Amino acid sequence: MIGVGLAFAVLQAVGGAQPMTLVRCAAGSNAPCGSIAFRLGGAATRQLVGLDSAALADGWRASVLGATDLIGVGRVATAGADYRVLVVLDVSGSMKGAKIGAARLVLRQFLGALDSVSARSLRVAIAPFGSIDVAGRIEDAEFSPPDSARVRIGQLPAPSRENTALYSAAALGAQRLAAEIEQSARGATGLLVIITDGDNDVAVGDDPDLLTGADGLAEAAGTVSASGVWTGIVGIGSLSRRALETLAGDRGFVYSVPANPSAFELIDPLTRLRRVLLDRWIVQVPLGSLGRVELGRQWGVLAVDLVGGGVPTPVGAAVWRPPFVALPAFERAASPAFDAGDDLAEAGGASVLTVLLPIAFVILILVQVWVVLPRVLWPAASAPIDPVTLGSPIVATGPLQSHREAPPRKPTEVTANKGRRG
Repeated sequence: MIGVGLAFAVLQAVGGAQPMTLVRCAAGSNAPCGSIAFRLGGAATRQLVGLDSAALADGWRASVLGATDLIGVGRVATAGADYRVLVVLDVSGSMKGAKIGAARLVLRQFLGALDSVSARSLRVAIAPFGSIDVAGRIEDAEFSPPDSARVRIGQLPAPSRENTALYSAAALGAQRLAAEIEQSARGATGLLVIITDGDNDVAVGDDPDLLTGADGLAEAAGTVSASGVWTGIVGIGSLSRRALETLAGDRGFVYSVPANPSAFELIDPLTRLRRVLLDRWIVQVPLGSLGRVELGRQWGVLAVDLVGGGVPTPVGAAVWRPPFVALPAFERAASPAFDAGDDLAEAGGASVLTVLLPIAFVILILVQVWVVLPRVLWPAASAPIDPVTLGSPIVATGPLQSHREAPPRKPTEVTANKGRRG
């Protein structure tokens, strides 16, 4: 058992951490698994996007009650979440030919891959941009379910003789997406995707007041950063990496692909960016040698890290509190496929038995104090004393007659009839 001082220190460290849920690792098994639900922070989301697909499957590590390097299994939980995605596609003259064809193809695949996110919680908009009517095209973009957005890909205008107002498109896109998020009742997560093959290029005849130069880049980067959305920029060809990274900001990602990219080369960045929307997870951790008896003896903290490139990033913590009596009860059996119907709240819920047993224990103690204890401390009083035996003149009837003194004998009784001696 840990000391009281250390216990308080741990509680202060985890703050309002949720309780850990104890589940069976498999149906019918007594092997315990700890279940924890959490939402990724900024650093963990960035790490998640950077992981290879193979590393994503086993990137969860956990520790609890002295057991370290436990390997967890995670799945996405989208219940209660809300997401908004805005894709801004370059349709300037340089995108003609294979580039726009490949871009349209991978966008369809990207939207198809979003089927893993609940259609009720996801809205996607697609806006073209060049250097003409940049603000109007982005403002007119309609957010709709992925299926409807996929249809709009074929309706995008063909590349024409326009330049590339990259800075203005990024700033206007971030503002449009932030406004859409504000209308979400649950505070949606926003992702801005920009696909372009050119650096910022504005000339005479383009829209007035388009952002240009170092000042324009700084203003656009400030607008993107203030929006609070995630930003992913896919640059086709040899573009200024420094300018793109400045534009994307701290919550952004920059990918470079060849000047004539294949569909595979374009789809990889979008596949990674999709993970921004996978910010809610449920992780189940087999507790190994920690059996239910050990879990019933002490409390602790289940800490989960996401490991990428050998670097662990803390992602969530759950407090384990053993019940007052009996062994810890299992909440349920873990589903082999991680049933998609489990939501974030259910995964973190406390066991009903864990709540009821302490209440029953307290009631039992109160009954003992109220009923049993007084009988032990204060025995019953002695039987009442018959007042007749104390010489009381009270006349008793019935059974009490046998306790009275005999009355004086009269001369007429038998003894008086006997002869007197001389």
